[in-house]
Amino acid sequence: MTPCSTLQRLHIEPGPEFADILRDERFAASPGGKPDVAERINRAFDRLILQSGTQLSGAVVLRLCLLVALAFGGAVFVFWGNFLATALATGASALVPIAELAVRRARRRTRLSEQFPALVEQLLRTTRAGRKLETSFEQIAARSPAPLGDDLRLALRRTHLGLGLGDALSELPERTGLAGMQVLVAAIKLSERHGGDLTESLDRLANSLHERARQARHLRETTTLDWAAGVLVFLLQALVVWLFVVADPQQISRMAASRASLAMAAAAGTILIAGWYCLLRLSAVRRSA
Repeated sequence: MTPCSTLQRLHIEPGPEFADILRDERFAASPGGKPDVAERINRAFDRLILQSGTQLSGAVVLRLCLLVALAFGGAVFVFWGNFLATALATGASALVPIAELAVRRARRRTRLSEQFPALVEQLLRTTRAGRKLETSFEQIAARSPAPLGDDLRLALRRTHLGLGLGDALSELPERTGLAGMQVLVAAIKLSERHGGDLTESLDRLANSLHERARQARHLRETTTLDWAAGVLVFLLQALVVWLFVVADPQQISRMAASRASLAMAAAAGTILIAGWYCLLRLSAVRRSA
């Protein structure tokens, strides 16, 4: 008897006891209470890795940040020999892999937002027809394209370990970053545990998604204006710096030789970065609202 035939005969039925090997609440707060700054940064970084859809681990991403920083910082030092420019290039280039992951997460979330209403509509038709939800969910996941289809299929594998459908889908809100997914999973859990009317919940969710899509179009127009104003301010600041350097090319060397000038330059850069951060946070809060 070959090993393959032996494995085929050893069939293990799914059971709740196998679900103990899964780790729940990936981003749960520490038992001590409110997480500190380091823990919040660590959780935000893990969430960025997960929601970007990358196959790289967090350790690999951190190594990439270090390598990119050393490469760009070393290149700037070799060409210009200026410690201030080297420090700025090293710090800025270290964030390049993080920025790439943030862009990928934004694109992936946009794609998920476009696919999610169709998922809700298909589930609504399934519940109205009286078909079994778990079987229909597997069929929908098999037909759904990436990235939503990949997340659904990955979540449904947890049912093979004996978890219910609601518990198996519990990681989807964190994995996708969609607020509507949290509502969907909560409705499925409520229906499984207490026999709630899933059709009514899905109908309300579908109407909410249609209304949100209408508001999102208006929000994109407003956000575009905000970004245009921010880019204009940044370009004006860059123009002022460029004119300052052209008028007196030796000014940068004198600035590097003075601690007070370096402190003022660092303060100006910090204020500029803080302004851009406030602009990004304002746009994010507006999108969340």
